[in-house]
Amino acid sequence: MSDRKRNNRLSRRDFLKGVGAIMGATGVASITRVNPVGAKPDRTNTNGLTTHKRKYKYPWWVKTVDKITTEVNPDIATKPPMVTFATYAQAMIPDEEWDINNSKAKEYVKEGIINNIPGRTLPDLALHYALHSDMTLGSMGSFDSPRTVKIKNHEELVTYNLHPPRDFDLDPWQASPEEASRVLEAAGIQFGASMVGFTKLNPDWIYPYVKFEPGITEPVMDIKNMSFRIPESYKYVVLLITQGPRDLLIRNQSELGAAGDRATYSRMFNAGVQMARFIKGLDYGYAELLAAGPIIPFALEAGLGELGRMNRLINPIFGGNIRITGFLTDLPLAPDKPIDFGLQEFCKTCKICASECPAGALSMADEPYWIPANAFQASGKKVYFEDNLKCAKYITERGNYCSTCLSVCPWSKQDKAALHEIAKVTSVIVPSSGNFLSDMDQAFGYGLIREDDPEMEDWWDLDIPEEGIDSYQGKA
Repeated sequence: MSDRKRNNRLSRRDFLKGVGAIMGATGVASITRVNPVGAKPDRTNTNGLTTHKRKYKYPWWVKTVDKITTEVNPDIATKPPMVTFATYAQAMIPDEEWDINNSKAKEYVKEGIINNIPGRTLPDLALHYALHSDMTLGSMGSFDSPRTVKIKNHEELVTYNLHPPRDFDLDPWQASPEEASRVLEAAGIQFGASMVGFTKLNPDWIYPYVKFEPGITEPVMDIKNMSFRIPESYKYVVLLITQGPRDLLIRNQSELGAAGDRATYSRMFNAGVQMARFIKGLDYGYAELLAAGPIIPFALEAGLGELGRMNRLINPIFGGNIRITGFLTDLPLAPDKPIDFGLQEFCKTCKICASECPAGALSMADEPYWIPANAFQASGKKVYFEDNLKCAKYITERGNYCSTCLSVCPWSKQDKAALHEIAKVTSVIVPSSGNFLSDMDQAFGYGLIREDDPEMEDWWDLDIPEEGIDSYQGKA
């Protein structure tokens, strides 16, 4: 362990206790906007039984009782039937009536689209069916849904029970690029994305085996012959980033940390499936960007962040604790502009990602450079090229994904403390002060929680938000 790591092992818990002793809990809460650290809330009832994390937060007027408040009578009770509402309806409604009801539903839905009825417009319908992607066992409330659903692959999941305008003999959704971007952004946030960005296709960033052809209307992937044919009309790119559960990700290099990484990818994939369904629901095409080319250059163009020392996207709000997905589409969109929050100069002096990298895969050079480290990397960009092999070996030897560099990045510290916000602003105004923000991180105990740290196992007792995500981070 380096001297820097050894000398900066002050934990968040110890630091805030110290501040509390000096300033007083009330002062800390008002200045830093964080809850004062003290005794854990009493989570046991009078019988010594542990209560759930959320239940002990019930307001004062919610009381516990010995029996449920619904009156029951065991003497006349019968066993519940082995059906759900959906299976009951399917069992009780004959095929002929089911078809008639579907026809009525189709006309009702079409009426909303044609007359542009608020809440029943085409984007409204597309959102409904995009969010229907997990209802793979059949569902009431969506017409023309098959009675028995068996999804075999990803493509079937994306196209299952969709109703684009062509199903109603109508034209694809028409909107200005600006309106289309506004609608897709709102939908993307609903799907679980933290941010949505748009840019145009740059053919220079596409893999050699990808060909754009004017004569086709759907992407054609031929894995055997290493060919991916995409319609020439797919000139626009939609990017989604999802933030990860920080309380897990700072326990990197452990199974808990790997769980945080998987959770971030799961949110990304779910949001991606739903966005693909949404685009198709508007009657436009899509192709997976990850299959066509590296996604980070497009995310940079879409203004979702800058490229950091670790050669990953760093967002000014969420830092590096994000995952990215994207799509090529023929839906005209208004492109965003790239952003600059001083990261290029900041990374020259910070270097914390490289010093913390357990594989020693990241460069400690003072300046970025043009020469790639190996054939796996593309030339033509001035960056801190990493040693991919060292990184890959470290991950495969441990059996879980490492995102240490992204987690220790000072920009990944999603904290509301005033001093930390001041440090971030200072780092933007004076980018060469990269050491200032990283040193503040260390002083505040915001580094990784390691295996020998008593905080490692505390995660199971944390009062985390849903999915471990502060969805208002940077927005409130």
